[in-house]
Amino acid sequence: MTFITIDQPTYTTTLPISKIKLKFRCFLAKEDKLLLIAKESGDPDDINNAIKQVLQNCIITKNIDVESLPTIDVEYFYYQLSARTKGDLVESKYICQHTLENGEECGNILTLSVDLLELNVTKTEIDYNIPLNISSGVVMKYPELKVLNIIRKFGDDLSVIYPLIAKCIDYGYMGDKIIYAKDVTEEDLITFLETLSREQLYKIIDWMIELPSIKKTFDIICDNCGTKHTVKLDGLLDFFT
Repeated sequence: MTFITIDQPTYTTTLPISKIKLKFRCFLAKEDKLLLIAKESGDPDDINNAIKQVLQNCIITKNIDVESLPTIDVEYFYYQLSARTKGDLVESKYICQHTLENGEECGNILTLSVDLLELNVTKTEIDYNIPLNISSGVVMKYPELKVLNIIRKFGDDLSVIYPLIAKCIDYGYMGDKIIYAKDVTEEDLITFLETLSREQLYKIIDWMIELPSIKKTFDIICDNCGTKHTVKLDGLLDFFT
């Protein structure tokens, strides 16, 4: 014999990039615990994996694989799910690092209030084709969540992002000839990137940096030292609560 079951409310949302209409339920106590454990670990990979697992658990619409969704759809869905589960208003903390007259850091903790249901995607259309000359170019694929987080952080550090760019190339073309990235090694792809001109390389880097994102900018004044701060929250890890 099993104990009683409690029906949970369901909601729908349309993902901004794939345009998929999802039916979902709120996350349960067991899933809240999974997110809490990931948050306490502080490991971005643990947080990303926990979020994707919870999202997959909460989807009611059939034949939807969170792993196959564009990263921005995953982010957007998490905000919708979190808003329906915990409430649309969440708090984010920011530490004032202004140096006081005595040479010490202010250190005051500022609280930012974010309405998750008001977060929108910067753009919803993506051209995956990047021409590099008249007849050749690459076609990209949307980066995984953890890859996108690193790109946002180290966008100008070529030693870091070469392998990340390689993971986001779907195929290259020369006229009618197509070579898929899966059919060559990562070393081959990095060698290809190293042979590009600066202008060609930054076409690819700029494409990745300018991918659709969900961000929010705040102007806030420290109530301890009076310093004005402009705080930008950008990406799932910044909004993770």
